[in-house]
Amino acid sequence: MTQVSSALWLAFACCWTLLALAAVAEPAVVFDGENYLDVAEPPDHKYNVKAYGAVGDGQHNDTDAFRKALKAASEAVNYSSVWIPEGRYLIWPVLIEDCMNTWIEIEGTIMAPQEPEQWPQNEYYFHFVSPSNCSIVGVSGSSAEIRGNGMGWWSRPAEEGTAPTLLLYSGTFESYPQPGVYNISMFDAPSSHVRVLGSRMYSGPEVSGVKMVSTDTGRSSGIVVTNASLFVEKVDIDVGGVHVTIETGYGDNNYGFMRIDQSTFRRGEGVTILMTDGLMGNISLSNLDFYSTSYGIRALGARDGNGELIGVFCDDLYMNEVGTPFYVSNDVCPKSHKGCTRSAKGVSVTMINIDRVSGTQTTGNAGAFMCTTAKPCSIGLSNVDIRPMSPSTENTFRCQNAEGYTDETVSPKSCLKPRAYSKQLIGF
Repeated sequence: MTQVSSALWLAFACCWTLLALAAVAEPAVVFDGENYLDVAEPPDHKYNVKAYGAVGDGQHNDTDAFRKALKAASEAVNYSSVWIPEGRYLIWPVLIEDCMNTWIEIEGTIMAPQEPEQWPQNEYYFHFVSPSNCSIVGVSGSSAEIRGNGMGWWSRPAEEGTAPTLLLYSGTFESYPQPGVYNISMFDAPSSHVRVLGSRMYSGPEVSGVKMVSTDTGRSSGIVVTNASLFVEKVDIDVGGVHVTIETGYGDNNYGFMRIDQSTFRRGEGVTILMTDGLMGNISLSNLDFYSTSYGIRALGARDGNGELIGVFCDDLYMNEVGTPFYVSNDVCPKSHKGCTRSAKGVSVTMINIDRVSGTQTTGNAGAFMCTTAKPCSIGLSNVDIRPMSPSTENTFRCQNAEGYTDETVSPKSCLKPRAYSKQLIGF
């Protein structure tokens, strides 16, 4: 029954992926820092926040002016934008509902309140609810910024869920073009810089040309996506926490078209894929550079979970002084889980394909594949050249109940138990 279910899901995912690829061929909202690309026309009307009372001196509260400009733009008949000109705009948290065919174009700096008490809630800074073609875009030639001022939050005890995200997207993402964040710099989010909470697994926002920087040592993360697809390209993330987290909630599926491409990750904990319950996969991680991160890519299944993580494709990766470049396990206990008793069913982790990887590691582990006896992991390794940062550092792959495909192009020598393994890329 499980094999039949997986086969049906694979076929279903392939169909949806082809639809997603076909959609990408249509005009999309993309801004390359100089020109509007693949868009028939830029916004017809610009609603300048200063025309609605904004001061832009970093001291005056410009929240009301921003709300009024956003309302006017959203109610316009034609495609419109909220214009944030040069200046520093203090804006308090905003719930953004019914945002359609609207850009928030930033030329200056948007600033969050510095004191946590000035945030009326602890969940978000800007919260977009089921946006329809509603994007944040940096203006050409500007230093467009969103500053989260998370320092006040980091000084508080590290309690789960107490600090807000900067940009929160929730609901369904069924319109086209998808909402997105393009060509801006984001600084010091209290928790994550971008978070996506979806209710559909085959669509989600795009993040392109974005820089995320945090001065903390672990309280701030980059992107978190739950139960939605993710399209990320040309991002540069320098944070103390996890750079990108892809996860499912209990009883949910996240089997869509997910891609992270041409991006750089510094410090922090790398990319984490966490499977709890349901089905998740069809994830492409390509052309990525990791610098001094504790991990490169982790594919994890919760110890108390029940489901399948199938199809994670990692290729053209560079690891520079990375602690452990690859870590795969279906026997982990996420921090948010209480008790974490090992499930009788468990999470199956299969088709983790690693190809064309080079670089250095600092812990002695080129990779660790630690899985359960009941659910051995299946992994493919080829064209891998990981070396120790220091000649005195050990350099090995570690395996426990891990099997799959490997060949002579892998260094250090693979520890995988040989098994018939398909290298076919699902849906690509």
